[in-house]
Amino acid sequence: MSDDTRISGWQVIIGSVKTPLGFFTLISLILDAILLGGSVLTDKLPMWMPISILGLLVVCVFVIMYKKPMALYPPEYWETKKRMNVKLLFHPRNLEEPMEAIDVDLNVIECELKVRDEQNQARSMPVPKLTLGHGGWTFQLPEDVVDTDSIRLELIEHNSKKWKVISFPPYETNVRAMLNTQNLEE
Repeated sequence: MSDDTRISGWQVIIGSVKTPLGFFTLISLILDAILLGGSVLTDKLPMWMPISILGLLVVCVFVIMYKKPMALYPPEYWETKKRMNVKLLFHPRNLEEPMEAIDVDLNVIECELKVRDEQNQARSMPVPKLTLGHGGWTFQLPEDVVDTDSIRLELIEHNSKKWKVISFPPYETNVRAMLNTQNLEE
């Protein structure tokens, strides 16, 4: 066998390992082959040891496949959670046209985001990541939000005005914030 054929054979083997599980399995099989060869050539290593390690490897692969099935696929096929950005439209006293976002001075630390599941049980209350940009006030939904959740947002300005966003599904991209007239101190 020529050197070119040996090199291309190793390149094919290494090139076929495209997943973390495949890499783990290849390294484990190489180590097991070395131990098996050592037990055959010497009497210092009992034969049952590399065979039991191989059995343990098979069990580990099945456990990994059960717990993390995405480990069977290359990283480009892995699911990635996309964080949804939601734009806030501020409507004081039910006016048709929203007011300019620059006129709303939110106290970002005091604002609350409430995520509820299908049974209306509170799942989490993370601090909303509110930002004021060219498109107005936006916030990013947490990664753990699923399609069946409902989101509620309570916004507080530095001048103590309170805005409320009624429950909305996580796939909404524009939500309406209404001025809470009950809590206005005039």
